[in-house]
Amino acid sequence: MDPLARLGQAMLVLAALAITAGGAAVTPGALRARRRALGLASAVRRGRGEVLAALQGLGTRRDEARGLLRPWRRAYRWLRHPLAVELFRWGWRRRPGVRRGP
Repeated sequence: MDPLARLGQAMLVLAALAITAGGAAVTPGALRARRRALGLASAVRRGRGEVLAALQGLGTRRDEARGLLRPWRRAYRWLRHPLAVELFRWGWRRRPGVRRGP
């Protein structure tokens, strides 16, 4: 057999050994990284559940606050009406002891 062919085969075997050794060297770190990534994914899922529950609670409280403020908003809207404003100004002017101008 040709010496160059034997040299090529030997290089092929060495390359296969180098790739196998490299894979064996990287495997423990890759497994640790995989374990940490799975833990992180689990923590993210738990956190997402907590955030969604908190958002739902906020929505419930917002709706409750809107319901409690509805009568006050209606009163504020009525009090801002121009006729109501003029009524209060008229009553203010009619108070005793208030100067009516120069």
